[in-house]
Amino acid sequence: MSCLIEPLLDSSRVARLLGVEAATLAAWRRRGYGPRWYRIGKKVKYAEPDLRAWMAGQVGHDAVFEAPPEGSGQ
Repeated sequence: MSCLIEPLLDSSRVARLLGVEAATLAAWRRRGYGPRWYRIGKKVKYAEPDLRAWMAGQVGHDAVFEAPPEGSGQ
């Protein structure tokens, strides 16, 4: 019989995966930022699909080069 609930990741594991400190994740939770999380008793847990979805929304756009409009003198 297979498990219907995916294993949940703890804050330290998610912090390692994202390359941030666990304290950063805690600060993000307080500010309403970061991946969706669940409180199970006193523990904070993350589901992998939620983590993937959040990461997909974090794609940077700063590196996209846009040429200045023609005639702008730049």
